[in-house]
Amino acid sequence: MSKKLTLLFVPFNDLGHLNACIGLAECLRDRGHKFVFAIDPTFKGKLISYRFIEELLIDPNEGKFKNPGEQGANHLIESGIMARMSPLEKMKLMSKQ
Repeated sequence: MSKKLTLLFVPFNDLGHLNACIGLAECLRDRGHKFVFAIDPTFKGKLISYRFIEELLIDPNEGKFKNPGEQGANHLIESGIMARMSPLEKMKLMSKQ
């Protein structure tokens, strides 16, 4: 009999990242492993139906961003990477950050 593990997932605060983790965790859960997800409070209750344990991460900036992914989107906009420029110009911009 193989060893059963308890694994911790700490996905980025974005629905796409969380959903990808859920898919992987489901496959491993079905093989007897247990999962704990450290998630932003905006996702509270989303993982219970999948039989995963939720631990809420409290962000000191709580309330600053109302929607999951808003912080990441704001960073992309503020960095200038979303500006109209060629891929080469974007690569140069990113290499400076």
